[in-house]
Amino acid sequence: MGGFWTKLLLLAAASARAEETCAADGSCTSSSSRDKACRDVLELVPAGTKKLWTRSEPAVVADAVLASNWDKEAFSYQGMRSAFGDTALKVFSPAQAALLDGQTSRLHPLRHILSKLGGPQQIYVFDNDFFLNASAQAIAPIPDSNHLLQHVASKKQEWLRMSNAKAFLTLGGPLSGTQFHSHGPAFLLLASGKKRWYLHPPGRFPNRSAVALHRPMTFFETKVLDALEDSVPLSCVQSAGDAIFVPDGWSHATINVEKTLGVAWQRTTSEIDSCNLGHDYWCLAQRFSSAEKLSLKKQGPRYKELFLEADQLTEGFPVGFLRHLTPYWKTSPEDAKETFKSLRLKVLKFLKDARRSSDEALLAAALLKRLADVLFTVRKDARRASDLLAAAQKKAPEAGQGPALARLLGQQFRWKEASEALELHLVHFPEDSGAVPWACLGWPATMPESHRMQKKVCDACLGRRWLSTVLTICLGRIEYV
Repeated sequence: MGGFWTKLLLLAAASARAEETCAADGSCTSSSSRDKACRDVLELVPAGTKKLWTRSEPAVVADAVLASNWDKEAFSYQGMRSAFGDTALKVFSPAQAALLDGQTSRLHPLRHILSKLGGPQQIYVFDNDFFLNASAQAIAPIPDSNHLLQHVASKKQEWLRMSNAKAFLTLGGPLSGTQFHSHGPAFLLLASGKKRWYLHPPGRFPNRSAVALHRPMTFFETKVLDALEDSVPLSCVQSAGDAIFVPDGWSHATINVEKTLGVAWQRTTSEIDSCNLGHDYWCLAQRFSSAEKLSLKKQGPRYKELFLEADQLTEGFPVGFLRHLTPYWKTSPEDAKETFKSLRLKVLKFLKDARRSSDEALLAAALLKRLADVLFTVRKDARRASDLLAAAQKKAPEAGQGPALARLLGQQFRWKEASEALELHLVHFPEDSGAVPWACLGWPATMPESHRMQKKVCDACLGRRWLSTVLTICLGRIEYV
């Protein structure tokens, strides 16, 4: 094992050194060995190798797509647009999937997503619902240990068999990707394009990278990577046709060199105890999760200690741990309230400093949604929760917080503002047929007759031609005056 780690460190250090090439006219360009092909950096293993997922080192699975017997014509941008153009998919900003446990409020039809891949936002799809569709399973089959996919999987895919795993559709334009995160063993089979990888073994994730988890991967590459010195990640570029295997507990990040299309096959939870291998960011995340299992008496002091440590480790921006504010508040209200106030101010400043509709603004909006959820769960404070979401929608309406905001406003009988929130949302999500029904369903069953805006909001249901059953719910709650 010692020899392997020595090789890893040497490879990683080499990947940080720039190589300069000069032409005869005296012009020079600089390239990094992090652009080396993964086949030249990682161990190359053949498809068909059994129990690959038990490996403790990353690897390249050569020609994995060919070995998996995928329908290349159907599983292509053109084929997908034709067959699944109207399918709604989950869209993330680069840091959102890592910091918010894969939760997103952005759902767009595939054809809309494909039309935006060359735009200013780094659109990245990572959707675990797509392959619940039998037609989708058929074009890119991966065997499932629970036999859900056995009617389309053949013996050629047996080498991918891994219990308790999920398949995710992944696609995105150039420079899109996802920030560092960690989970169980995973394969990423790339059907088209090129993707750059960065990997750290368990317990060795540098704090300098943890500080920048809320930034796009382009920020990491230009502002963080060169400063890592002896803690640089292992890196390489994956080509179409191959699969990258990421072992259990390895933190990793990706950025597209060009637009990509592929399938991730992974266990979402890790069995590795990172704290036995080093006290890094992922160890801290495991300690947060362990705090939930303590007695109520012990949880409060433990959460206080952990949030202080997280604040220091991330240099004051521990937004990856927001979900733990809810149990913290329930066990130690006063301390949690102070932590909440501090984080709310920091996230609002992050939103203020972000360019309108930028990836940072979209992430800030998603973080405010998480804070609003905490506030409403523990305090039932719809007014303050809606204030947070209103700020989010104003700066980043593309974040998809309009329906949640309208629901909170409806509970406060603020119909004019609810209507405006939904109309703005529908500008950016015109095919969101669930937007107004969601808001309507969140309204109280009885309403004062004086609220004329209630009629206007529910008229939007009629204007958008939603299902008659939903319209009945809306119309049944209108007091015409």
